[in-house]
Amino acid sequence: LMSILLAVLILVSIFASCGGNDETTTTEAPPVEPDPSSEGLAFEMNSDGKSYAVVGIGECKDTVIHIPDEYNDLPVTSIGVEAFRGNEQITHIYIPNSVTYIDSHAFFSCSSLTTVVIPDTVTYIGEYAFVGCIRLTDIKLPANLTSISKKLFASCGIESITIPDSVTSIGETAFKESKIKSVNIPN
Repeated sequence: LMSILLAVLILVSIFASCGGNDETTTTEAPPVEPDPSSEGLAFEMNSDGKSYAVVGIGECKDTVIHIPDEYNDLPVTSIGVEAFRGNEQITHIYIPNSVTYIDSHAFFSCSSLTTVVIPDTVTYIGEYAFVGCIRLTDIKLPANLTSISKKLFASCGIESITIPDSVTSIGETAFKESKIKSVNIPN
């Protein structure tokens, strides 16, 4: 009886796979992920006339900021002076690969900021950029950064940092009154 049942099941599966059904099976495309870029940020054209700088929070209500890599079909290449200064709501900042320059005081006193993701395309971070970011305890500096600017992490929550090989100078009081416990400096 078992062998007859097994034979019937095999025959049913063979006939089912023979294509007696003319319906075409289609696989639905996976949903497209929405653009994570934050809406409503303020931008200004850079002096080159070919790129933009993000210069402020504008009308954006996000606490997690994803700076777009383009604005008005041109690249966003910098974060302007005091762009997010004193913002107490921002918790995370994600900077795109199009950015190469972060101006002074860009995140000064962003007291809720815990995470900043900086791409290796950034070669300059201005003075006082992270002063007073008391909840920012760890940061990975970009591999192409050339210097640690004056008071870059003063009064900051930063506890440990690795200085990239590309850095040739560290500005005065770069870590003044921070919670720094370890600094890895390249040869």
